[in-house]
Amino acid sequence: MNLNTIGGKGFNLIVLAQGGFHVPNAFIIREEAFVEFRSGWNCPPELQQGETLTEEKANAIQKQFDEYELREELVAEIQNQLHDLQNNSSICNPLLAVRSSGVTEDLENASFAGMNDTVLNVHCDVASVCTAVKQCWKSLYSYRSIQYRVQNGFPAFDTSIAVVVQIMIPADCAGVAFTADPQTNSRAHISLDGVQGLGEALVSGQVNADHWRIRKPYGRRDYAIEEECLPVQSFKLVSNYPKAGTSKVELTAEEGSRACFTAEQVAVVCGVKGRSKRSVARWWRSRSITRRRWMWSSPSTARSCSCCRRGPSRTCWPCRTVRAVRSAEA
Repeated sequence: MNLNTIGGKGFNLIVLAQGGFHVPNAFIIREEAFVEFRSGWNCPPELQQGETLTEEKANAIQKQFDEYELREELVAEIQNQLHDLQNNSSICNPLLAVRSSGVTEDLENASFAGMNDTVLNVHCDVASVCTAVKQCWKSLYSYRSIQYRVQNGFPAFDTSIAVVVQIMIPADCAGVAFTADPQTNSRAHISLDGVQGLGEALVSGQVNADHWRIRKPYGRRDYAIEEECLPVQSFKLVSNYPKAGTSKVELTAEEGSRACFTAEQVAVVCGVKGRSKRSVARWWRSRSITRRRWMWSSPSTARSCSCCRRGPSRTCWPCRTVRAVRSAEA
């Protein structure tokens, strides 16, 4: 399993799944597919010292994506993977999240958070997924994404991206958990942020999130919520399931003042945190699906899942992905 092949998000999702966390089924379109797609047109030379990036140059690169279609072999493989996703899903007629997974994403020294696109509530058909895949690829050359790479010492144009195609959970609430306090760097604390509805409103900064600061149990010191901040949430994003897309639902003052998680639910989330290495994970919860579903982690370490220890499984999506990557690298 190679981070440079499946990107930061794809790599960490596999680590979570192999570590025993409940991760919705998915498949990963490796970065080689993007490299081959891009080979059909000329990638611009790297910025020279003192050269300024312009929005016009970024837009000109993105326009080239509209002029080319995905290879027939890739479209056929996506069709096969979608068939498997539907057959193995507990949700009838599932919608999908098509998620960018950059090869320089979710690193310890540069997160690239929100730089590349994710397309939510995509119909589980090959045409819709291929369109969303191209949108994720295209976002790699947005003005702000290129600018972020340059500012952090990465090549402006010579980069690549994988794409995660994952079952979309119709979430009632969603959150992000940090195993070290991002404000103080204290590893004795966990920081949680959460919102009602889909997590996109949280990670894109559209709403003020509920916040908890939790002290980890250590020695004779018990677990404790040391800080709780519950601002009024003005709206939430909800899935249009079974239709594609999302909708914005305005909340009354009473609805918006409700905590997205109870104290018991905060404790349950913290029960799976507390690794010695700093990490961050995103999850969401749905009334129709009893388990919490973990959607993202960075950086993280974990053991192998039980089926991986017995040998590759046809029903375990991390096993299928790892097997595909290894066979390509052999």
